[in-house]
Parts: sequence; structure tokens; C-alpha cells
Amino acid sequence: VKFSVVAVPFKKFFYARFPPPSPGSTEPSRDQAIWFHTVGTDQTNDHLEYANPDLPDLSHYATIAEGDDVLILHELEGTSHANGVLVRTLPDGEWSRLVPPGIARHDVLVADAGGYVVMTDREAPNGRVVRIDGEGTIVDELVPETGDAIEFAAAVAGTLVLTRLVEAAHRVDVHELDGTPAGSVDIPGPGTVLGISGRLEDEIFFLGYHDF
Repeated sequence: VKFSVVAVPFKKFFYARFPPPSPGSTEPSRDQAIWFHTVGTDQTNDHLEYANPDLPDLSHYATIAEGDDVLILHELEGTSHANGVLVRTLPDGEWSRLVPPGIARHDVLVADAGGYVVMTDREAPNGRVVRIDGEGTIVDELVPETGDAIEFAAAVAGTLVLTRLVEAAHRVDVHELDGTPAGSVDIPGPGTVLGISGRLEDEIFFLGYHDF
């Protein structure tokens, strides 16, 4: 297991791994796949959830979208941020594709009956938040692009939290789920936001910060 993000339902998780290399091999790792593990069981019992042998150089990571129980699979090619996205309803729905790799960055924040809330730089180099349908079509713009680039976003504590780069430092803006501005998070001073964590249904979220 390497280069893996872990998506964790209760006492179970999805993770990415490569096939075991041949002894002494110096070949690059290829054919990364997504597997499902139950805590307390042997790894040999893990279940293969997704593989794409036709495109062995793609890397993958899985997350669980806030809102509905939907597994999100991100596909990456090399160092490109223009990821592909596939989705699957848990526990055992069929995979369906939202967007292929190579178009733009797509970070799925929320899955609900209305589709998917996504932070993307599609047709917006500085990033924006949109709603897309099950075919990957943008059907609504929730947070439009501004002159300050969105570095990353999260759906936490009933809100959308956007970390923007402003004059080489981070600013954290908060929006309602419909995109309505709802203020900002006061941070101690100019610095870098390392990450934001929490759940959509929580009342609080956690923010990692490092000053200059």
C-alpha cells in the first residue's frame, strides 16, 4: 500500500494498493486499484472494488461524499490535477462516470438528491463551486470564480468552507450550501491553512494552520 487515501465507513475502509512487485524488480508501480478492508480481518480477504487494467498508469483514491452514502473515485494521470471522477452508491451500487480524466479538477464535496456539489476549475482557472448532475453536466453555479484562487474546499458543519490564496497567504471563506456568503474564519495572521476536517452534520470543524 502506498500513495493511498483511506475512506472510512464504520470499522471498514476503502484504500488503494498496487499489485505485489516481483522480487528485485525496479519497474515503476502500475495498475493501482481500490480495495475494501474490514477491520480485524486478514488483508488477503480484502475485496477488489475497482481496477482499470486498460489504463495502468492512472492512480486512484477513494473518498466518501458528505450527504448521501456515495463512494467517490478520483482518477489521476501523473501530476495533472485534471482528475476523472466515478461514483457508486454504497454499499453495492454500480460505478457510473461523472467526468473523464484530462478535462479539469473536480473535487466532489456533497452528494444529494440534486446531484453533486463540486469545486472545479472547469472554465474557471481560479476555481468555483458548482452543482453537476449524474451526467457530469454543470447545472448551477453556487460560488462563482473570483480573482482569488480556491486552493481547496470542504463541506463541514452544514456549510461550504473555501480556502483561497490571497497575496501569498490563505483566507478561509464560509458559504451556505446554496452558495450564499456566510462570512469568514478568523485566523491568527498571514499563514497557510494545512487542512480542514469535519462532517457535514457536525456543529464544528477543525482547521490546521501554520503561520509564516
